[in-house]
Amino acid sequence: TTALNAMVQHAGGDPGQDTFDDFYVCDTTDPHYGFKSYDELFVRELKAVHRAVVSPDDTAIVNSACTSTVYEIYYNLKKTDRFWIKDTPYSLNHMLAEDDLVDTFVGGTVIQAMLASLDYHRWRSPVDGTVVKTRLISGLTHPNPPPTYYAACLDDVQDDFDVITRSQDFVTAISTRALIFIQAEDPVGLICFVGVGLCEVSTCEITVKEGQVLKKGDQLGMFHFGGSTHCLVFGGDVTVTHIMQPGKDDDGNDTEVPLVGSKVRVGKDILTVSKQT
Repeated sequence: TTALNAMVQHAGGDPGQDTFDDFYVCDTTDPHYGFKSYDELFVRELKAVHRAVVSPDDTAIVNSACTSTVYEIYYNLKKTDRFWIKDTPYSLNHMLAEDDLVDTFVGGTVIQAMLASLDYHRWRSPVDGTVVKTRLISGLTHPNPPPTYYAACLDDVQDDFDVITRSQDFVTAISTRALIFIQAEDPVGLICFVGVGLCEVSTCEITVKEGQVLKKGDQLGMFHFGGSTHCLVFGGDVTVTHIMQPGKDDDGNDTEVPLVGSKVRVGKDILTVSKQT
């Protein structure tokens, strides 16, 4: 019951009032709720009402592709940049594995957000558009422990060797990742969804194909088995502006807070995009 309540809370529910089956597709007549493995539970499906898209017909609004906590918005992306362990710039050639579409994103913007282990781990399209191409990129091969362990040893934090929690930007260049290039309707243009499987137990599954037409909220794929983060990458010819999110002030009163640091549900409106003049 404790675990089920925690999953409800991570989906935005109130465990005091809401139940697991209020939020997730499941079979409550089965002792295991119809899940035949841990991974089936991990990739559980949210009921449609809890992943509804905000402003579905406004093509200038970009919605959250995942239920996640926003980590960073980074501007003026470079094709190739120096990066090192933490507080690093994003290097497009590394993140996008030297794809032939990299040049489109030079000078552009990336937003990155992290999924907690109890979050909804399926990806939903943040835009209306058409899938241009997809790629699965293998992470660095390594013995045990993984290279992120040694990377963590090189900074000043000696009590936590989990570099993932401190260097999400770094792992976009070294971990297993799914690239989904989408030609979005104007004004957004070409974007890339980057799903990053963290640690040695994460798997990325792409469920869309080249040429597939997408509406906001359509499934793109999912993470399996472990922690994960994701990015949305925008071209250099558009201006990306974050949308303030609902939050609480120090006294617990309702207010608006910046997008970075906010927990956003899948389908939430998070960005506006306009063409540069």
